[in-house]
Amino acid sequence: MVARSLAIVFLLCSISLAQKTAWPTILKGRNMSKVVEVSTNDGSQIYRGKFFQFISDSEIKVNDMRRFAATAESVHYALKKLPLNLVHPPRFDLDRDTHSIYIYADIAAYDKAVGVKHSAGYYSKFHRSVYLRKDLFITATKPNYKLLVHELTHLNMHGIIRYSNAWFSEGNAEYMASSFYNNSSYNFSTMTANIRKRALSFIPPNEKKTKKKDESIPLPNLKALITLDDPQWIKHNNKLAPENRYRPYLAALITVHYFYHIAPNGREKINRYISDLTSGNKKLRATAQQRLFQDINLSELETKLTTYWKKKGLRISFP
Repeated sequence: MVARSLAIVFLLCSISLAQKTAWPTILKGRNMSKVVEVSTNDGSQIYRGKFFQFISDSEIKVNDMRRFAATAESVHYALKKLPLNLVHPPRFDLDRDTHSIYIYADIAAYDKAVGVKHSAGYYSKFHRSVYLRKDLFITATKPNYKLLVHELTHLNMHGIIRYSNAWFSEGNAEYMASSFYNNSSYNFSTMTANIRKRALSFIPPNEKKTKKKDESIPLPNLKALITLDDPQWIKHNNKLAPENRYRPYLAALITVHYFYHIAPNGREKINRYISDLTSGNKKLRATAQQRLFQDINLSELETKLTTYWKKKGLRISFP
């Protein structure tokens, strides 16, 4: 009984501390990390780093691999700097001390491995591994490191997102992707500008030319969005035209941002939510989201977010 009381006191102190602890501003990382190439008999190339083994179906230049590894490793450190209990990576297997990132030059093989159409990167909770296309992350003139950060945020939050609804997983992944700027570095001091820039980057060029200044980006209804689990999220997105598939992610992102930067005691509420999800108590897990939103009118929140982001130069709407 005493031990349980001490655990509750520790939890409450941790939640309170999260709200009072300063949010990080700028985190600067390394350009390259150490990787070692491991020979194989099956034709694949394996490069081992501190946290990951990178398994490729084709050869990758060592410097490209070292640069890639530096960003991959930076996600864990950046998440740890946030005063939230977000880092819950999957446990290692008995015969492994690193997580696996698979890199495919063969796009057909990549599509078969992930089983999801139109994706560039994918985190499998079942396999506890990340799958990526080589042409977008290694050989591209500008590798899509923001998406790499997105997928590795999922991996680092594995123990939470096993039980959370998809908005929390995708919202945090996009929050971290928005904060990333270069060379394993993150800028949390200009998040509204970062989010606006990322949102606008997904508007097709031809649509930008015809878009009126007062025209908004229509986002999905929050009441429906926050109820989606992972399969429902994927099914919902597959029904959208490719140019509209970022909209649910943007809605999830600005909801996460609301808790972190706008809502009174929002960070406290999120840490309590995470604690419920990772408690091992099925009843707490099942009702965690209900408690998180229990004093929030979602229609009013949509209006509040629309007004807030309009002032920040991002026009959104919830049709």
